[in-house]
Amino acid sequence: MKYKTIIFTIIFLLTIPFVLSDGGMMYRHNDLWGMADEGQQLAAINNKEGIQNMILSIETNEQLIGDKVVWIFPVPAVPEKTSINVLKKFPTFNGLDIEEKIEHTISDMFSLMRVTQIYSLPVLYFTTFTGIGSVMGSIDGRGVELLSGLTIHETIERYGLTTELVSTTNSQSFEDYLISKDLEPPKNFKNILNDYIGQEYSFVISWISDVETYKKEQKNIQRNKLGVFISFPTEKLYFPLKPTSVYDNLLIPAYVYVLDYVEPEIYQEIKSKTKTKYYFQKNYRIPDELTDFFFGQKGSISDLKYTKISIISEANHFTQDLWMTISAPKKIQIMSFIERNNFLIGLIIFIISSCLASLIAGLIIFRKDSPSIISFLLFGFFNFLTIIGLSIVAYGLKISKRFTNSFQMVEPITSFGSVLIKTSIISLIAPILAIIGIILSSTIFLSSPEIFRLEAIFIGLIIIVLSYFFLGLFIGPIIWGYHNDRKTMKYIILFSFIFMILTILFKYILKAMI
Repeated sequence: MKYKTIIFTIIFLLTIPFVLSDGGMMYRHNDLWGMADEGQQLAAINNKEGIQNMILSIETNEQLIGDKVVWIFPVPAVPEKTSINVLKKFPTFNGLDIEEKIEHTISDMFSLMRVTQIYSLPVLYFTTFTGIGSVMGSIDGRGVELLSGLTIHETIERYGLTTELVSTTNSQSFEDYLISKDLEPPKNFKNILNDYIGQEYSFVISWISDVETYKKEQKNIQRNKLGVFISFPTEKLYFPLKPTSVYDNLLIPAYVYVLDYVEPEIYQEIKSKTKTKYYFQKNYRIPDELTDFFFGQKGSISDLKYTKISIISEANHFTQDLWMTISAPKKIQIMSFIERNNFLIGLIIFIISSCLASLIAGLIIFRKDSPSIISFLLFGFFNFLTIIGLSIVAYGLKISKRFTNSFQMVEPITSFGSVLIKTSIISLIAPILAIIGIILSSTIFLSSPEIFRLEAIFIGLIIIVLSYFFLGLFIGPIIWGYHNDRKTMKYIILFSFIFMILTILFKYILKAMI
Protein backbone atom coordinates (compact mmCIF):
# COMPACT_ATOMS: atom_id res chain seq x y z
CA MET A 1 0.00 0.00 0.00
CA LYS A 2 1.27 3.45 -0.86
CA TYR A 3 1.09 5.44 2.35
CA LYS A 4 0.78 9.19 2.19
CA THR A 5 1.20 11.76 4.94
CA ILE A 6 -1.67 14.18 5.26
CA ILE A 7 -1.63 16.87 7.91
CA PHE A 8 -3.67 19.99 8.01
CA THR A 9 -4.97 22.45 10.54
CA ILE A 10 -8.61 23.31 11.11
CA ILE A 11 -9.13 25.92 13.83
CA PHE A 12 -12.47 27.12 15.05
CA LEU A 13 -14.27 28.17 18.23
CA LEU A 14 -17.69 27.34 19.54
CA THR A 15 -18.22 30.86 20.79
CA ILE A 16 -16.19 33.02 18.36
CA PRO A 17 -15.06 32.51 14.73
CA PHE A 18 -11.25 32.41 15.22
CA VAL A 19 -9.22 32.36 18.39
CA LEU A 20 -6.08 33.41 16.48
CA SER A 21 -7.62 36.63 15.20
CA ASP A 22 -7.41 38.35 18.59
CA GLY A 23 -3.80 39.50 18.97
CA GLY A 24 -0.42 38.73 17.41
CA MET A 25 1.28 35.49 16.36
CA MET A 26 4.88 34.39 16.17
CA TYR A 27 6.38 33.54 12.80
CA ARG A 28 9.90 32.82 11.45
CA HIS A 29 11.33 34.83 8.54
CA ASN A 30 14.88 34.01 7.24
CA ASP A 31 15.01 31.61 10.18
CA LEU A 32 14.26 34.38 12.77
CA TRP A 33 10.95 34.58 14.63
CA GLY A 34 8.78 37.73 14.50
CA MET A 35 5.16 38.88 14.83
CA ALA A 36 2.44 38.12 12.25
CA ASP A 37 -1.15 39.26 12.01
CA GLU A 38 -2.45 36.06 10.41
CA GLY A 39 -2.48 32.41 11.44
CA GLN A 40 0.09 30.09 9.90
CA GLN A 41 1.00 26.44 9.61
CA LEU A 42 4.36 25.27 10.88
CA ALA A 43 5.63 21.75 10.35
CA ALA A 44 8.93 19.96 10.94
CA ILE A 45 9.45 16.66 9.14
CA ASN A 46 12.09 13.98 9.63
CA ASN A 47 12.21 10.75 7.64
CA LYS A 48 14.12 7.52 8.12
CA GLU A 49 13.66 4.11 6.52
CA GLY A 50 10.11 4.83 5.42
CA ILE A 51 8.96 6.32 8.73
CA GLN A 52 8.00 9.98 8.86
CA ASN A 53 8.15 11.90 12.12
CA MET A 54 6.40 15.21 12.07
CA ILE A 55 5.74 18.03 14.49
CA LEU A 56 2.97 20.45 13.71
CA SER A 57 3.01 23.53 15.88
CA ILE A 58 -0.11 24.95 17.46
CA GLU A 59 0.28 28.68 17.83
CA THR A 60 -2.08 31.01 19.66
CA ASN A 61 -1.88 34.46 21.16
CA GLU A 62 -1.39 34.91 24.88
CA GLN A 63 -4.86 36.39 25.44
CA LEU A 64 -6.81 33.29 24.51
CA ILE A 65 -10.57 33.60 24.83
CA GLY A 66 -13.40 31.21 24.14
CA ASP A 67 -14.30 27.72 25.20
CA LYS A 68 -12.61 25.32 22.80
CA VAL A 69 -10.33 25.15 19.80
CA VAL A 70 -9.92 22.02 17.73
CA TRP A 71 -7.23 20.83 15.36
CA ILE A 72 -7.87 17.85 13.08
CA PHE A 73 -5.05 16.05 11.27
CA PRO A 74 -5.83 13.15 8.93
CA VAL A 75 -2.96 10.66 8.65
CA PRO A 76 -2.87 8.07 5.83
CA ALA A 77 -1.81 5.15 8.02
CA VAL A 78 -3.58 2.59 10.12
CA PRO A 79 -3.74 3.45 13.85
CA GLU A 80 -1.60 0.46 14.81
CA LYS A 81 1.31 2.05 12.95
CA THR A 82 0.70 5.62 14.10
CA SER A 83 1.99 7.29 17.27
CA ILE A 84 1.02 10.67 18.68
CA ASN A 85 2.03 13.00 21.48
CA VAL A 86 1.81 16.64 22.60
CA LEU A 87 5.03 18.68 22.81
CA LYS A 88 6.22 21.93 24.24
CA LYS A 89 9.10 22.12 21.80
CA PHE A 90 9.59 22.84 18.10
CA PRO A 91 12.94 22.43 16.33
CA THR A 92 14.79 25.70 15.87
CA PHE A 93 17.33 25.88 13.07
CA ASN A 94 19.86 28.58 12.32
CA GLY A 95 21.58 27.26 9.23
CA LEU A 96 22.87 29.28 6.33
CA ASP A 97 21.26 29.37 2.92
CA ILE A 98 23.54 27.07 0.94
CA GLU A 99 23.29 29.27 -2.16
CA GLU A 100 24.60 32.20 -0.14
CA LYS A 101 27.04 30.09 1.86
CA ILE A 102 28.65 28.59 -1.24
CA GLU A 103 29.52 32.06 -2.51
CA HIS A 104 31.50 32.73 0.66
CA THR A 105 33.04 29.26 0.61
CA ILE A 106 34.31 29.62 -2.94
CA SER A 107 35.59 33.15 -2.33
CA ASP A 108 37.39 32.07 0.85
CA MET A 109 38.84 29.06 -0.95
CA PHE A 110 40.47 31.13 -3.70
CA SER A 111 41.43 33.98 -1.37
CA LEU A 112 43.45 31.46 0.65
CA MET A 113 45.18 30.28 -2.52
CA ARG A 114 46.14 33.82 -3.50
CA VAL A 115 47.63 34.51 -0.10
CA THR A 116 50.51 32.26 -1.17
CA GLN A 117 51.54 35.04 -3.54
CA ILE A 118 52.16 37.32 -0.52
CA TYR A 119 51.62 40.60 -2.38
CA SER A 120 47.87 39.97 -2.20
CA LEU A 121 47.95 40.20 1.61
CA PRO A 122 47.28 43.97 1.90
CA VAL A 123 44.38 43.72 -0.57
CA LEU A 124 42.99 40.72 1.29
CA TYR A 125 43.27 42.60 4.57
CA PHE A 126 41.38 45.67 3.38
CA THR A 127 38.63 43.69 1.62
CA THR A 128 38.17 41.52 4.71
CA PHE A 129 38.00 44.27 7.31
CA THR A 130 35.89 46.69 5.33
CA GLY A 131 33.61 45.02 4.04
CA ILE A 132 11.92 16.31 20.80
CA GLY A 133 13.17 14.39 26.46
CA SER A 134 11.31 11.77 24.55
CA VAL A 135 8.27 12.96 22.73
CA MET A 136 6.57 9.61 22.49
CA GLY A 137 7.11 8.21 25.96
CA SER A 138 4.75 8.54 28.88
CA ILE A 139 1.42 8.06 27.19
CA ASP A 140 -1.24 9.43 29.49
CA GLY A 141 -4.04 7.16 28.38
CA ARG A 142 -4.62 4.39 25.87
CA GLY A 143 -7.65 2.29 24.99
CA VAL A 144 -10.23 1.45 22.34
CA GLU A 145 -13.72 2.87 22.25
CA LEU A 146 -16.22 1.93 19.56
CA LEU A 147 -18.76 4.60 18.64
CA SER A 148 -20.93 3.37 15.79
CA GLY A 149 -18.19 2.93 13.17
CA LEU A 150 -15.59 5.08 14.95
CA THR A 151 -12.76 3.78 17.13
CA ILE A 152 -10.65 5.79 19.59
CA HIS A 153 -7.21 4.20 19.67
CA GLU A 154 -5.30 6.57 21.92
CA THR A 155 -6.01 9.51 24.23
CA ILE A 156 -3.54 12.01 25.69
CA GLU A 157 -4.38 14.83 28.09
CA ARG A 158 -1.52 17.26 28.60
CA TYR A 159 -0.91 20.99 29.00
CA GLY A 160 -4.64 21.76 28.84
CA LEU A 161 -4.97 19.88 25.55
CA THR A 162 -6.72 16.61 24.81
CA THR A 163 -5.43 14.68 21.81
CA GLU A 164 -7.00 11.51 20.42
CA LEU A 165 -6.11 9.11 17.63
CA VAL A 166 -9.28 7.83 15.94
CA SER A 167 -10.33 5.91 12.87
CA THR A 168 -13.73 5.92 11.18
CA THR A 169 -15.51 4.17 8.33
CA ASN A 170 -18.08 6.84 7.44
CA SER A 171 -18.49 10.60 7.64
CA GLN A 172 -21.65 10.47 9.78
CA SER A 173 -19.97 8.57 12.60
CA PHE A 174 -17.08 11.04 12.51
CA GLU A 175 -19.49 13.99 12.68
CA ASP A 176 -21.38 12.34 15.55
CA TYR A 177 -18.09 11.90 17.39
CA LEU A 178 -17.24 15.60 17.07
CA ILE A 179 -20.72 16.63 18.17
CA SER A 180 -20.42 14.34 21.21
CA LYS A 181 -17.36 16.38 22.17
CA ASP A 182 -19.21 19.64 21.60
CA LEU A 183 -17.07 20.17 18.54
CA GLU A 184 -19.30 20.86 15.56
CA PRO A 185 -17.27 21.32 12.35
CA PRO A 186 -18.13 23.90 9.66
CA LYS A 187 -20.31 22.57 6.82
CA ASN A 188 -17.70 23.07 4.10
CA PHE A 189 -15.25 21.07 6.19
CA LYS A 190 -17.44 17.98 5.92
CA ASN A 191 -16.96 17.86 2.16
CA ILE A 192 -13.19 17.89 2.60
CA LEU A 193 -13.33 15.09 5.17
CA ASN A 194 -15.28 12.89 2.77
CA ASP A 195 -12.16 12.65 0.58
CA TYR A 196 -10.33 10.78 3.35
CA ILE A 197 -13.02 8.92 5.29
CA GLY A 198 -13.50 5.31 4.31
CA GLN A 199 -9.89 4.89 3.27
CA GLU A 200 -6.97 3.70 5.39
CA TYR A 201 -6.63 6.95 7.31
CA SER A 202 -6.45 7.83 10.96
CA PHE A 203 -7.39 11.18 12.45
CA VAL A 204 -5.48 13.04 15.11
CA ILE A 205 -7.81 15.41 16.93
CA SER A 206 -6.62 17.96 19.50
CA TRP A 207 -8.69 20.48 21.38
CA ILE A 208 -8.27 22.79 24.34
CA SER A 209 -10.08 21.00 27.13
CA ASP A 210 -8.87 23.27 29.95
CA VAL A 211 -8.46 26.89 28.85
CA GLU A 212 -6.91 28.11 32.11
CA THR A 213 -4.33 25.32 32.20
CA TYR A 214 -3.59 25.95 28.56
CA LYS A 215 -3.04 29.66 29.19
CA LYS A 216 -0.77 28.88 32.11
CA GLU A 217 1.31 26.45 30.09
CA GLN A 218 1.57 28.93 27.23
CA LYS A 219 3.42 31.39 29.45
CA ASN A 220 6.18 28.84 29.98
CA ILE A 221 6.50 27.77 26.36
CA GLN A 222 9.25 29.13 24.19
CA ARG A 223 7.77 31.16 21.33
CA ASN A 224 4.30 30.61 22.77
CA LYS A 225 3.24 27.41 21.04
CA LEU A 226 2.47 23.78 21.62
CA GLY A 227 3.02 21.04 19.08
CA VAL A 228 1.46 17.75 18.05
CA PHE A 229 3.88 14.94 17.23
CA ILE A 230 2.87 12.25 14.74
CA SER A 231 4.89 9.26 13.55
CA PHE A 232 3.72 6.96 10.76
CA PRO A 233 4.97 4.95 7.76
CA THR A 234 5.19 6.62 4.37
CA GLU A 235 6.80 6.05 0.99
CA LYS A 236 6.85 9.70 -0.01
CA LEU A 237 6.93 12.86 2.08
CA TYR A 238 3.67 14.71 1.94
CA PHE A 239 2.15 17.84 3.36
CA PRO A 240 -1.53 18.55 2.64
CA LEU A 241 -2.53 21.93 1.35
CA LYS A 242 -5.91 21.11 -0.15
CA PRO A 243 -7.72 20.74 3.21
CA THR A 244 -6.67 24.27 4.16
CA SER A 245 -8.76 25.58 1.26
CA VAL A 246 -11.65 25.55 3.75
CA TYR A 247 -10.50 29.07 4.67
CA ASP A 248 -11.31 30.41 1.19
CA ASN A 249 -9.61 33.80 0.68
CA LEU A 250 -7.88 33.89 4.05
CA LEU A 251 -4.10 34.14 3.86
CA ILE A 252 -2.67 31.02 5.52
CA PRO A 253 1.13 30.93 5.26
CA ALA A 254 2.63 27.46 5.45
CA TYR A 255 6.23 26.86 6.49
CA VAL A 256 7.52 23.31 6.19
CA TYR A 257 10.97 22.36 7.50
CA VAL A 258 12.26 19.02 6.21
CA LEU A 259 15.47 17.47 7.47
CA ASP A 260 17.47 16.60 4.38
CA TYR A 261 17.18 18.12 0.93
CA VAL A 262 13.86 17.50 -0.81
CA GLU A 263 12.24 18.56 -4.06
CA PRO A 264 8.62 19.68 -3.66
CA GLU A 265 6.24 19.13 -6.55
CA ILE A 266 4.80 22.63 -6.89
CA TYR A 267 1.64 22.98 -8.94
CA GLN A 268 0.72 26.01 -10.99
CA GLU A 269 -1.68 27.74 -8.59
CA ILE A 270 0.98 28.24 -5.92
CA LYS A 271 4.12 28.24 -8.05
CA SER A 272 4.67 31.99 -7.89
CA LYS A 273 3.97 32.06 -4.14
CA THR A 274 6.26 29.23 -3.10
CA LYS A 275 9.92 29.48 -2.20
CA THR A 276 12.17 26.51 -1.58
CA LYS A 277 15.47 27.16 0.13
CA TYR A 278 18.18 24.75 1.13
CA TYR A 279 20.18 25.25 4.30
CA PHE A 280 23.39 23.94 5.74
CA GLN A 281 24.11 24.01 9.47
CA LYS A 282 27.58 23.06 10.64
CA ASN A 283 26.41 21.79 14.02
CA TYR A 284 22.92 21.23 15.44
CA ARG A 285 22.43 20.28 19.08
CA ILE A 286 19.43 18.01 19.56
CA PRO A 287 17.18 19.16 22.43
CA ASP A 288 16.45 16.44 24.96
CA GLU A 289 12.72 16.92 24.33
CA LEU A 290 13.11 16.06 20.64
CA THR A 291 15.16 12.86 20.67
CA ASP A 292 12.30 10.75 19.30
CA PHE A 293 11.72 13.24 16.50
CA PHE A 294 15.35 12.53 15.61
CA PHE A 295 14.74 8.76 15.86
CA GLY A 296 16.44 8.38 19.22
CA GLN A 297 19.57 10.26 18.27
CA LYS A 298 21.12 12.36 21.03
CA GLY A 299 23.88 14.90 21.26
CA SER A 300 24.52 16.87 18.11
CA ILE A 301 24.40 16.51 14.35
CA SER A 302 27.27 17.66 12.19
CA ASP A 303 26.67 19.11 8.73
CA LEU A 304 22.90 19.17 9.06
CA LYS A 305 21.02 19.62 5.80
CA TYR A 306 17.44 20.83 5.75
CA THR A 307 14.91 22.34 3.38
CA LYS A 308 12.54 25.18 4.11
CA ILE A 309 9.42 25.41 1.94
CA SER A 310 7.49 28.65 2.33
CA ILE A 311 4.04 28.94 0.79
CA ILE A 312 2.43 32.32 1.34
CA SER A 313 -0.88 32.19 -0.45
CA GLU A 314 -4.61 32.52 -0.02
CA ALA A 315 -6.15 29.25 1.13
CA ASN A 316 -8.34 28.84 -1.97
CA HIS A 317 -5.19 28.35 -4.06
CA PHE A 318 -4.46 25.11 -2.22
CA THR A 319 -6.16 22.96 -4.82
CA GLN A 320 -3.71 20.09 -4.45
CA ASP A 321 -1.54 18.58 -1.77
CA LEU A 322 2.21 19.02 -1.55
CA TRP A 323 4.42 16.06 -2.35
CA MET A 324 8.13 15.97 -1.62
CA THR A 325 10.86 13.69 -2.91
CA ILE A 326 14.02 13.13 -0.87
CA SER A 327 16.48 14.51 -3.37
CA ALA A 328 17.77 17.88 -4.41
CA PRO A 329 18.15 19.73 -7.70
CA LYS A 330 21.46 19.08 -9.45
CA LYS A 331 22.52 22.62 -8.65
CA ILE A 332 22.01 22.08 -4.91
CA GLN A 333 23.72 18.68 -5.04
CA ILE A 334 26.82 20.28 -6.54
CA MET A 335 26.74 23.08 -3.97
CA SER A 336 26.39 20.59 -1.14
CA PHE A 337 29.30 18.54 -2.47
CA ILE A 338 31.51 21.61 -2.72
CA GLU A 339 30.53 22.75 0.76
CA ARG A 340 31.30 19.37 2.31
CA ASN A 341 34.57 18.91 0.43
CA ASN A 342 35.77 22.48 0.04
CA PHE A 343 39.21 21.77 1.53
CA LEU A 344 39.90 18.82 -0.78
CA ILE A 345 38.56 20.68 -3.84
CA GLY A 346 40.60 23.75 -2.98
CA LEU A 347 43.72 21.64 -2.51
CA ILE A 348 43.28 19.94 -5.89
CA ILE A 349 42.68 23.26 -7.67
CA PHE A 350 45.69 24.78 -5.92
CA ILE A 351 47.97 21.93 -7.04
CA ILE A 352 46.69 22.00 -10.62
CA SER A 353 47.00 25.79 -10.82
CA SER A 354 50.50 25.77 -9.33
CA CYS A 355 51.81 23.00 -11.58
CA LEU A 356 50.24 24.42 -14.73
CA ALA A 357 51.54 27.91 -13.92
CA SER A 358 55.03 26.53 -13.40
CA LEU A 359 54.93 24.53 -16.62
CA ILE A 360 53.57 27.37 -18.76
CA ALA A 361 55.98 29.93 -17.30
CA GLY A 362 58.91 27.55 -17.80
CA LEU A 363 57.96 26.79 -21.40
CA ILE A 364 57.68 30.49 -22.19
CA ILE A 365 60.76 31.88 -20.42
CA PHE A 366 63.09 28.98 -21.23
CA ARG A 367 61.60 28.16 -24.63
CA LYS A 368 65.01 28.41 -26.36
CA ASP A 369 66.76 26.21 -23.78
CA SER A 370 64.78 22.96 -24.17
CA PRO A 371 62.97 23.16 -20.77
CA SER A 372 62.09 19.90 -19.01
CA ILE A 373 58.30 19.53 -18.96
CA ILE A 374 58.28 17.11 -16.02
CA SER A 375 60.70 19.19 -13.95
CA PHE A 376 58.79 22.45 -14.34
CA LEU A 377 55.46 20.69 -13.85
CA LEU A 378 56.54 19.16 -10.53
CA PHE A 379 58.31 22.33 -9.45
CA GLY A 380 54.88 23.94 -9.03
CA PHE A 381 54.51 22.01 -5.74
CA PHE A 382 56.95 24.44 -4.15
CA ASN A 383 54.16 27.02 -4.28
CA PHE A 384 53.02 25.42 -1.00
CA LEU A 385 55.95 27.36 0.47
CA THR A 386 54.38 30.58 -0.91
CA ILE A 387 55.94 32.54 -3.73
CA ILE A 388 58.82 33.46 -1.38
CA GLY A 389 59.71 29.83 -0.76
CA LEU A 390 59.30 28.99 -4.43
CA SER A 391 61.62 31.86 -5.36
CA ILE A 392 64.31 30.84 -2.89
CA VAL A 393 64.20 27.22 -4.08
CA ALA A 394 64.24 28.34 -7.71
CA TYR A 395 67.44 30.30 -7.17
CA GLY A 396 68.92 27.68 -4.86
CA LEU A 397 68.38 24.85 -7.33
CA LYS A 398 69.45 27.06 -10.22
CA ILE A 399 66.51 25.91 -12.31
CA SER A 400 67.69 28.01 -15.25
CA LYS A 401 70.51 25.46 -15.58
CA ARG A 402 69.16 22.24 -13.98
CA PHE A 403 65.75 22.24 -15.73
CA THR A 404 67.09 23.24 -19.16
CA ASN A 405 69.91 22.45 -21.56
CA SER A 406 71.39 25.91 -21.05
CA PHE A 407 75.14 26.03 -20.41
CA GLN A 408 75.17 29.68 -19.37
CA MET A 409 76.96 30.12 -16.06
CA VAL A 410 75.42 32.48 -13.52
CA GLU A 411 77.92 34.33 -11.36
CA PRO A 412 76.36 36.20 -8.40
CA ILE A 413 77.11 39.88 -8.35
CA THR A 414 75.77 40.45 -4.85
CA SER A 415 74.90 38.24 -1.88
CA PHE A 416 71.35 36.92 -1.86
CA GLY A 417 71.20 37.07 1.93
CA SER A 418 72.24 40.71 2.10
CA VAL A 419 69.61 41.71 -0.45
CA LEU A 420 66.92 39.84 1.46
CA ILE A 421 67.89 41.46 4.76
CA LYS A 422 67.99 44.97 3.33
CA THR A 423 64.62 44.74 1.60
CA SER A 424 63.02 43.20 4.72
CA ILE A 425 64.29 46.02 6.94
CA ILE A 426 63.08 48.67 4.52
CA SER A 427 59.69 46.96 4.31
CA LEU A 428 59.36 47.10 8.08
CA ILE A 429 60.64 50.63 8.63
CA ALA A 430 58.71 52.35 5.81
CA PRO A 431 55.14 51.51 6.96
CA ILE A 432 56.03 52.04 10.64
CA LEU A 433 57.38 55.54 9.95
CA ALA A 434 54.36 56.36 7.81
CA ILE A 435 51.95 55.21 10.53
CA ILE A 436 53.80 57.16 13.24
CA GLY A 437 53.69 60.26 11.08
CA ILE A 438 49.97 59.93 10.53
CA ILE A 439 49.28 59.47 14.23
CA LEU A 440 51.47 62.40 15.34
CA SER A 441 50.00 64.74 12.75
CA SER A 442 46.42 63.84 13.56
CA THR A 443 44.76 65.74 16.41
CA ILE A 444 41.80 63.39 16.20
CA PHE A 445 43.82 60.51 17.63
CA LEU A 446 45.10 62.69 20.45
CA SER A 447 41.92 64.58 21.35
CA SER A 448 39.17 62.00 20.83
CA PRO A 449 40.61 58.50 21.18
CA GLU A 450 37.32 57.25 22.56
CA ILE A 451 35.68 57.45 19.15
CA PHE A 452 37.94 54.69 17.92
CA ARG A 453 38.20 51.08 18.89
CA LEU A 454 41.88 51.43 19.73
CA GLU A 455 42.44 47.71 20.13
CA ALA A 456 41.10 47.00 16.64
CA ILE A 457 43.20 49.82 15.17
CA PHE A 458 46.31 48.53 16.91
CA ILE A 459 45.78 45.00 15.64
CA GLY A 460 45.04 46.32 12.17
CA LEU A 461 48.27 48.33 12.08
CA ILE A 462 50.30 45.30 13.14
CA ILE A 463 48.75 43.26 10.34
CA ILE A 464 49.56 45.97 7.81
CA VAL A 465 53.20 46.17 8.98
CA LEU A 466 53.59 42.38 8.83
CA SER A 467 51.96 42.30 5.40
CA TYR A 468 54.49 44.74 4.02
CA PHE A 469 57.30 42.82 5.74
CA PHE A 470 56.31 39.73 3.78
CA LEU A 471 56.12 41.90 0.69
CA GLY A 472 59.74 42.80 1.36
CA LEU A 473 60.61 39.13 1.51
CA PHE A 474 58.87 38.74 -1.84
CA ILE A 475 60.64 41.68 -3.47
CA GLY A 476 64.09 40.65 -2.18
CA PRO A 477 64.53 37.60 -4.43
CA ILE A 478 63.25 39.59 -7.41
CA ILE A 479 65.84 42.32 -6.82
CA TRP A 480 68.59 39.74 -6.45
CA GLY A 481 67.41 37.91 -9.55
CA TYR A 482 67.38 41.13 -11.54
CA HIS A 483 71.12 41.49 -10.99
CA ASN A 484 72.11 37.82 -11.07
CA ASP A 485 69.58 35.51 -12.81
CA ARG A 486 67.05 37.44 -14.86
CA LYS A 487 65.52 34.41 -16.58
CA THR A 488 64.64 32.83 -13.25
CA MET A 489 63.32 36.20 -12.05
CA LYS A 490 61.11 36.46 -15.14
CA TYR A 491 59.96 32.88 -14.59
CA ILE A 492 58.95 33.67 -10.99
CA ILE A 493 57.03 36.83 -12.00
CA LEU A 494 55.30 35.06 -14.89
CA PHE A 495 54.53 32.05 -12.68
CA SER A 496 52.76 34.27 -10.13
CA PHE A 497 50.82 36.10 -12.85
CA ILE A 498 49.69 32.86 -14.54
CA PHE A 499 48.82 31.30 -11.16
CA MET A 500 46.54 34.24 -10.30
CA ILE A 501 44.88 34.07 -13.73
CA LEU A 502 44.30 30.31 -13.37
CA THR A 503 42.70 30.72 -9.93
CA ILE A 504 40.35 33.34 -11.39
CA LEU A 505 39.44 31.01 -14.26
CA PHE A 506 38.86 28.06 -11.92
CA LYS A 507 36.71 30.25 -9.69
CA TYR A 508 34.45 31.18 -12.60
CA ILE A 509 34.34 27.57 -13.77
CA LEU A 510 33.31 26.44 -10.29
CA LYS A 511 30.62 29.12 -10.10
CA ALA A 512 29.39 28.23 -13.59
CA MET A 513 28.80 24.68 -12.40
CA ILE A 514 26.31 25.94 -9.83
